[in-house]
Amino acid sequence: MIERGLRLDDEIIPGTDWILRDPEAWWGPGERGTRPRAAFRTMLCGHWTAGEATKRWLTDDGRHVVRAMKARKRPDGTKMKVAIDFVIGACEPDAEYASIWQTADPALTACVHVGRGQVNARAIGVEVVNAGLPGRADVRRRDRLTRTVHGEELEQLAFYPGQLRTWVRLAETLASLQGRHGISIARRVPAELGEPMKLRELREFSGAIEHLQVPPHRKVDAGTQLLEALVEAGWSSPAG
Repeated sequence: MIERGLRLDDEIIPGTDWILRDPEAWWGPGERGTRPRAAFRTMLCGHWTAGEATKRWLTDDGRHVVRAMKARKRPDGTKMKVAIDFVIGACEPDAEYASIWQTADPALTACVHVGRGQVNARAIGVEVVNAGLPGRADVRRRDRLTRTVHGEELEQLAFYPGQLRTWVRLAETLASLQGRHGISIARRVPAELGEPMKLRELREFSGAIEHLQVPPHRKVDAGTQLLEALVEAGWSSPAG
């Protein structure tokens, strides 16, 4: 049964019935892929899914992404320990908003979505459905754009406007909590949108990042697109 509203511990945040929840597409505390959370969740971390299995999942992307993540395996066949807090689905190119699914409770637990434990403990992870890079995984028609990531020009697939609006809506909602339920995210983005941050900087940072900001791996998601949307919405850089 589909439930609605942002759930944080024992509270449903008013005015968030646009967020969907499915008890069968959920990570609870202690499940594989979760860890103890930090005292305060101070970052929001955006990802792209790097694939879209089919066009059929337009209204069911949350469940599909959770099933796929829980089934992921290492080369030796053991299951990977990964999880995510939110999934923003695909949408029609002219849709006002994409669907969004809450898939874990960031007030109770931390999900493993980047390769750094101290970042996982503090960062709320969001997967946004998009193959990201042109290729066989791109099953929907998307515009292509180029951004500088890790010092190189990167051709990538654009998120739909409705996906970006939903991302901004979620980011604003979490930032507005201002410490409630241990969530304290400043309306900030990194000074360099397309470059990784130093671990010292991440330890001190409060705001939104993308996976590409987390060293040592040279991930490229989400190509600066999610951070650019927040800048357009008024989020500033540390130097701003």
